[in-house]
Amino acid sequence: MRVSVTFRHMDNSDALRKYAEDKIGRLKKYVYSPVDAAVVLSVEKHRQIAEVVINAEKMTIKGREAT
Repeated sequence: MRVSVTFRHMDNSDALRKYAEDKIGRLKKYVYSPVDAAVVLSVEKHRQIAEVVINAEKMTIKGREAT
């Protein structure tokens, strides 16, 4: 599983990168390989946003959460 983590409008943090990779890594047992995951963590006007796009064989999963 290849996971890429991108930070927008915030400092690059190894702890956040590791956390995102660990959470996405849990999906290995549910999807077939090859799997590519792209995580974008950003801050806009005091809101924290996480966007995830997972490309697996024959399916694409997209998600977005803002707090």
